[in-house]
Amino acid sequence: MAACPQPRNRKRGRQVYLGAYCHEEDAARTWDIAALKWGLAPLNFPRSDYAAYEAFVAGASRDQVVAWLKGRSGGYSHKKKR
Repeated sequence: MAACPQPRNRKRGRQVYLGAYCHEEDAARTWDIAALKWGLAPLNFPRSDYAAYEAFVAGASRDQVVAWLKGRSGGYSHKKKR
């Protein structure tokens, strides 16, 4: 089984794990949504593709956006760490 690409972002100089995605397009779109929050550029797809997410991203904290993005990935466990 091939490893899935893992999009990452930086917060306060540290990498932020955004989940594991087996499809390149899903990883690229995840990066774009995070880029909207962090103000990064350029986006992989037109900004108009994310009109439905912009209000959420603008009103949510960075931690809320990261948790939401991780929840959308196929490689994220919802189990609590012990």
